[in-house]
Amino acid sequence: LGGAEAVEEAGIKFDPWQYVTLGKAAELRGRTFTAEGYFREAKQLYIEIGDRRGEAESLNALGAIFGARDECEEAVAVWSEALAVAREVGGREIEAKILNNMGEVAVQVGDLEAAEERLTRSLEITEATGARGITVDVLRNLGRLATNMRACADVFRPSKEHCHAAMTVQHGRGDAEYATCWPYLWCEQLLHIATFEKGLVSCPEDWTPLANACERQ
Repeated sequence: LGGAEAVEEAGIKFDPWQYVTLGKAAELRGRTFTAEGYFREAKQLYIEIGDRRGEAESLNALGAIFGARDECEEAVAVWSEALAVAREVGGREIEAKILNNMGEVAVQVGDLEAAEERLTRSLEITEATGARGITVDVLRNLGRLATNMRACADVFRPSKEHCHAAMTVQHGRGDAEYATCWPYLWCEQLLHIATFEKGLVSCPEDWTPLANACERQ
């Protein structure tokens, strides 16, 4: 990133995709304001060259930055703009990504009805397009949604189904990143579901069978 900043200071410009890549690198390092700047540069360049899909992608990335900073209203506003662009150009996969992101934030803020609507629509699109990588994230968020809807009578069964479905997709991808990282997230969620079913507030110390199964993932 330091080299990129030096190049920019020298008056050399990047293309929009390079700005997106730099933004993602900055985001991974927790430099959200730097990432925001790169994503805004990418968006402007995509607009200038008339690349609407690129514009939607950069807006989606920008919304994720606001989401990471818990600036939920700003995130939803940017994602709404991105969603309109994605639908205009028929970008179904990016539409699914945006709806998933919006659904995730809706779960976080407790707007469960909006979360269910957005995540369900996102899942429909990913299943229709075969976008399995996005499906993993959508199923994870649907599982989280189900655990938050504890007032519903039959909530734990669908939550478990979503978690296990996501694990199945993740294993089928053969993706090293998913294979090493995501199983722990699924297992953590399944442990929480198990405690809710037992009417407990937190995981009991002797809750080892599921924990051991998770450790083997």
